Amino acid sequence: LVEVEEVPEHQTPTAKTGGTAMKLTIEQLCFSKPTEEMANHLRPLFITANFGGIPILKVMVDG
Repeated sequence: LVEVEEVPEHQTPTAKTGGTAMKLTIEQLCFSKPTEEMANHLRPLFITANFGGIPILKVMVDG
């Protein structure tokens, strides 16, 4: 099962919408299971997401 993430594209503001128009694209990402040797070196993954120009510091990565 592959998780799907929606990522906004950067576009210029329009007078009709009164703000920034966003077109969402879909990206798929899947990680393979790490080997035993690689699993011994796992560290926390710190991600800063950007949603509508607002940085989000706490992002949960499920999988």
